[in-house]
Amino acid sequence: MKQLTIALFLVFLTNSLTAQVFISNGEYIIISAQNEKVFDAAGGNKDNGTNICVWDFNGQENQKFIFEFADNGEFVINSKHSGKRIDVSQGSTQDLANLQLWEMNTSPAQKFRLEPVENTDMFMIVNVNSNKAITLDPNSGNVFQLSKPSPNDKQGGNLNQCWRIAQRLTFQNDGSKKKLDVQGGLKTAGAKLQIYDNNNSKAQAYDLIPVANSSDFYLRNINSLKYLTVTNNNNASGAVIEQNDFNITALQKFQTDKVSEYAYYIKPTGSSFVLGVQNNNNVNGTYVILADRQSTASQHWTFYNYDPKGTSQHVKEELKDAGKAVGSKVVETGGKAVEKTKEIGNTAKDKLKKLFK
Repeated sequence: MKQLTIALFLVFLTNSLTAQVFISNGEYIIISAQNEKVFDAAGGNKDNGTNICVWDFNGQENQKFIFEFADNGEFVINSKHSGKRIDVSQGSTQDLANLQLWEMNTSPAQKFRLEPVENTDMFMIVNVNSNKAITLDPNSGNVFQLSKPSPNDKQGGNLNQCWRIAQRLTFQNDGSKKKLDVQGGLKTAGAKLQIYDNNNSKAQAYDLIPVANSSDFYLRNINSLKYLTVTNNNNASGAVIEQNDFNITALQKFQTDKVSEYAYYIKPTGSSFVLGVQNNNNVNGTYVILADRQSTASQHWTFYNYDPKGTSQHVKEELKDAGKAVGSKVVETGGKAVEKTKEIGNTAKDKLKKLFK
């Protein structure tokens, strides 16, 4: 295997979540729910006014953004490659105002908030100054702000305004030195997870998507767009891990426990079991299963940044527990936040239909 280059990759920091913040400070990609492309500083430029669009994921730093939250839940989005911020052009409050890079300042045009889309793993990203949602034009790939759907529209019905916040990773089993892989590269529900030699394919790459107001996360394979799930929701030793369509059950939610600088146990939320390799085997095609937790390398997984061009990098920063103390208060306030997303302007419906018809 080619020698790996170590890179700083912020995932979860130590500050506790609040019901207004939803996710932790960290480095993310921003994925469109409409076309699976990601936020991109056009052309890799760093100048003020550089356009924000979406583009196929390429692993470059102009597609990586650092979220920094204030205690009130407002946040700024810093471009990793330029150090500049995502900004609404000229501080406009009008529909169709463009998103761009600009030098850091304290303007509300550079401040945003997240609004969860009910019963999904997606968010709307809303500008504080305009109260308008970041929106994709699926024809041009350009990104701008637009009024949110009217109360009569089903929340999340307009995928052009829905985004996933994620880290894109691969997972190497420390015992076998093989990667977590979807059997046969299948895209069908029920396909089993296995270990297999590293081939840098999308079948071995996953979006780690934080669950709002929680230390949990979803793992979505980027080839199939399906989610790691415990087979038949069977939380028992020996249960095989498979991929399935999204649902909100606990057995599609996972947590990590640190083993070493780069390696972790991965476990379903609320489970005493961890992801391991069947019979501690190291043969290609061996299933990944739930196992009684032991100090064995076949239950340890090293996290790498996924680069489609083939250069893997360690995920250097420790995954931290980001919100266990939030508890029932989160459930209550999170519900209020969902309701708040429905308090939106009545004029957006016709505009959306006109723009995306």
